[in-house]
Amino acid sequence: MINNKLNIDEIIIRYLDGTATDSDKEQLLTWLKESDKNLHSYSEFRDVWFASQSNSSVHSDMEKALKRLEKRIKGKESEKKNKYSLSL
Repeated sequence: MINNKLNIDEIIIRYLDGTATDSDKEQLLTWLKESDKNLHSYSEFRDVWFASQSNSSVHSDMEKALKRLEKRIKGKESEKKNKYSLSL
């Protein structure tokens, strides 16, 4: 039985991020079988984990798109400056 809440949270995180050892997996399975409350807690933890992972991906994609837009804008500003300097 896992008495330490912090310990089970760490095991769940390792399980979800793919770094759990066989021992971690056994402890998690034992803890899940102990009660429906534990299973419910795990399900909520897992749902939050996956939601945060998809939000991170969206955030990363948005940052990349903004950087591309910024480069395009800077490129157009450079073209305008060059065009203006040539017409002088």
